[in-house]
Amino acid sequence: MKLGLFHPSDFLTDNKIDFQNSIDFFIEKGFTIIKPDEKSKNHGRNVGLAFEFNKMIQRKPKLVLPTYCFENTNTLIDLIDWKLVKKSNSIFCGNSYATTILNAVVSNSNNRVFYGPNFIKQFNQEQKNEYYINLIDCINSKFSKKGQYNENNILLNDWIFEGTKKITGNLIGGEIESLIKIWNTQYMPSLTSNSILFIDGIPEDEYEVESIISFMLHNHLFKKPKAIIFAKSLMGDQKLQQLIKERLKNNYPKNIVYGIEGMFSNNIICWELNAQTTIDFEGKIITQISR
Repeated sequence: MKLGLFHPSDFLTDNKIDFQNSIDFFIEKGFTIIKPDEKSKNHGRNVGLAFEFNKMIQRKPKLVLPTYCFENTNTLIDLIDWKLVKKSNSIFCGNSYATTILNAVVSNSNNRVFYGPNFIKQFNQEQKNEYYINLIDCINSKFSKKGQYNENNILLNDWIFEGTKKITGNLIGGEIESLIKIWNTQYMPSLTSNSILFIDGIPEDEYEVESIISFMLHNHLFKKPKAIIFAKSLMGDQKLQQLIKERLKNNYPKNIVYGIEGMFSNNIICWELNAQTTIDFEGKIITQISR
């Protein structure tokens, strides 16, 4: 099986050892690795990154992962050959600032896309085998149940559920600053009344969070979707909950979940974007049916 790697925002600098460790891990799992040629940086960062991305996609890898990423990943998407992506049928996965590219793939192809582990960060941790098993299960399973449960089917994760019904919709979203950059562009899937909006990357600074809430209000992100799922935030889930309640008052959404493991957590939950997602608020269960 071929694993394609791409640099979303820049060529390798100081993490070459971690990069090689992750390569060795996947080779042990039986993968053939397609990695970027670092010499392409001589052609300029964005041109070089896009050239290596398109060259990798031409080889039609089964799975594609980002190496590591910074905030400026949206500079690459205009140079991607989307016809090649469509023909590849490659499965994409990543998190954090790879959100721009993940959503662009959803918008411009029928390829399956997962918000889950990145190549270097997650597969250099002690629990890398757990990440690998979870990722492969997420890809291969028709039905997946998020989180951990005891023998009595009681949720063990400290998620906060606010809602009373069982609702179903298609999951969209990712890291919030990345979403803001591509909102209302051809790279962002449409938010509809059938959407469940997933938001990761809420920072610690209260002023920044207030700015994010303002953006969400202005673009009807609290009003339009069936439900909202917030990943664990740096400011704390209860404080985020309090800020949103104070800001929205009577317009506070009926269906909302806080505290899902995301980019700031040790064990990131793997989600399939654009897949049917069900939240049982009374049973505190979130499930997905794969595309």
